[in-house]
Amino acid sequence: MPSGLEPLKRLSYRVGVFGNYQMHGFQYESQTGQRAWHITSWRANHNPVKDYWVSDGQFFALSVSVGCDYESHTLLQTFGPVADMKADEKQAILEAIADWELPVEAAVQEGAE
Repeated sequence: MPSGLEPLKRLSYRVGVFGNYQMHGFQYESQTGQRAWHITSWRANHNPVKDYWVSDGQFFALSVSVGCDYESHTLLQTFGPVADMKADEKQAILEAIADWELPVEAAVQEGAE
């Protein structure tokens, strides 16, 4: 989990339905090469919508401020580890990340089987 203010490079944006959860995710990379995901997740047809920062399989509470500096920048603030997460939601998010991190060639090949 990055500490302090650090510019992140957005690598990808993905969407999907995993388990009973709809979600979308942005993958980021820090200047040191560490990769992590900003995941937004919600149960199909239900609230609340939840945001998480997922790094190396660990889940952190996340606050998102879009246009916080009156520019097109987004401020992502991470907080402590998430302690009260439903097991099925956690599993769905981990499955999404694993799927989204597959190389494009492997994903195409896997879909053809």
